[in-house]
Amino acid sequence: MQYNGHGGTDPIPEPDRRRPGRAATPARALVAGLAVAAAALAIAGTLRSFAASTPPLTLSHLLRRPLAAAPAKPVPGAAIAARVDGSIVDINVTLAYGRGQVAGTGMILTPSGQVLTNNHVVAGAGTIRVVVAHRGTYRARVLGVDPSADVAVLQLIGAEGLPTIPLGNSDAARVGSGVVAIGNALGRGGTPAVTSGIITAEGQSITATGYTVPTEHLSNMLEMSAALEPGDSGGPLLNRAGRVVGMDTAGQTSHGAATEPMIGSRAPPMHTGFAIPINQALQVVRAVRAGQGSAAVLLRPQGFFGVEMVNPGSLRPAERRQLGTTAGAVVIAVLPHTPAAGTSLSSLDVVVAVDGVKVANIQSLNRLIKARAPGTRITVTWVTPAKARDTASVTLIGAPVA
Repeated sequence: MQYNGHGGTDPIPEPDRRRPGRAATPARALVAGLAVAAAALAIAGTLRSFAASTPPLTLSHLLRRPLAAAPAKPVPGAAIAARVDGSIVDINVTLAYGRGQVAGTGMILTPSGQVLTNNHVVAGAGTIRVVVAHRGTYRARVLGVDPSADVAVLQLIGAEGLPTIPLGNSDAARVGSGVVAIGNALGRGGTPAVTSGIITAEGQSITATGYTVPTEHLSNMLEMSAALEPGDSGGPLLNRAGRVVGMDTAGQTSHGAATEPMIGSRAPPMHTGFAIPINQALQVVRAVRAGQGSAAVLLRPQGFFGVEMVNPGSLRPAERRQLGTTAGAVVIAVLPHTPAAGTSLSSLDVVVAVDGVKVANIQSLNRLIKARAPGTRITVTWVTPAKARDTASVTLIGAPVA
């Protein structure tokens, strides 16, 4: 499955998504969620990896319900979008250590500049800049995230008096309801792109896995026919009254494959879109505002080690035979000016333990690193291609999230 859009004809007649000064863009597969630019394989201590080429994700489970009949009247997408334009922002992320850029979308929740978006839009960020229509560009910092729910809350620095997005009740959303999806399609900025469709199912559970991306289980999703594109991640899904009922997050192609598309690349045609119900996202927002961190909702800075990795299974057969292991996290590169740079770790070394706890794969290594705060001293154990075992003690720095 993918993160953004729908291929084919929407049940509700609606012109293709348009922006001033550019031609209509064909509807694409579900890619609203993971809008990823050029980057590394996997960075220890970040929640997501950013692949230089985006291998497909696999939709391993999708609960479907019958497609409902289209609403009697088309949704006036352009008119609805015009009413909320000022409260929708473009999010531009520069990944840490020069690893590329990511573009996404956000919704302004408060006049002082609290913004709701997807976690995958800001994961691994070095800097975050947010463009607000008619106001200019703001730096932003992360207030809190829930990676398991793919929700993030940002704070614009120095913002005041901003227009806020009108929130609806996703519990009232029903199959067959007309909806409008708005976002920073293809990361081009400017007037948000608009597309219409209907809710085709409720309560969907999806599992997406990727090259170096931890398996994601998202539940209670709204399935929709509105077309999505890379960069729409974090944008609003609006009902007929112009109120937010969901946050655009993921998509699936017509043949079932899913990817993390790069901004500016040609994504395969999208067939189905998925959005996080707004009531579900707002639970995370309330926890962040209350300072109620948990195993799911992360408020404090997290530890960062500084290596790019892949799982052994992602290597070429000859490399796998050379390493002789199917477990651990294989180092591809060591990032400069990080704790890892002060060790003898090098390419094709396999990290096998942290503080004596076994590392099964890059996902478990990330969990071990991120569970420790910056300033924590840890012992890392690895095995070299020559089968020598080595260890080093390092002090973690803060994860690269602005």
